[in-house]
Amino acid sequence: MPRIHPFALSLAGAVVCLLAPAASADQVFADDVIGQRHACIGLQCVDGELFGDDDLRLAHTNVRIHFSDSDTAQDNWPAQDWRLIINDDYEYGDSYFWIMDNGIFPSFQENLVFRVDANAPANGLRLASSGNLGLGTGSPLADVHIVNGDSPGMRFEQDGSGGYTAQAWDLLANENGFFLIDHTANGTPFQVAAAAPSDAMVIASDGKVGLG
Repeated sequence: MPRIHPFALSLAGAVVCLLAPAASADQVFADDVIGQRHACIGLQCVDGELFGDDDLRLAHTNVRIHFSDSDTAQDNWPAQDWRLIINDDYEYGDSYFWIMDNGIFPSFQENLVFRVDANAPANGLRLASSGNLGLGTGSPLADVHIVNGDSPGMRFEQDGSGGYTAQAWDLLANENGFFLIDHTANGTPFQVAAAAPSDAMVIASDGKVGLG
């Protein structure tokens, strides 16, 4: 029997692969899969993808990651599903990063619990290793440290959803002083001017009030 050159066998195999119909079945791996280079997933991945420092890239028009817990509520095990969502999936929609509480299969009750809008300012939210929370600062120096170029403040709002009358209060500080503002009534019932002297008003532990 004549011998067939290995190159001919390789060429024949390549032709068969090219002519064979594309497989449509999912690929299932029963063992660990280890990739020692980069990976790109999605219809927008291209041959020769430039990964830069990315180890994993998702390239698609609507990027979504679903964390699906296979437990059920009847198992008495935690069974909540979660999603990471990037941007709206319709024209003129918003650009953002969203964490969604996706509920429990099969009756998902979606709840968008955390959102970062595109072009949010640097250090919009910073949790330091000390446990201090910074809003507008990368170096929070107190439990909650708020930095703003003009009148940093906090709002406390009762929105009426609990059946009680809606009411909002603001705590505000600027170069003029510190203010407690009744936002609903548009009034300022309490304020402390900047550079006010120490002990201008003191409430002692016995309830007595000292002025100066």
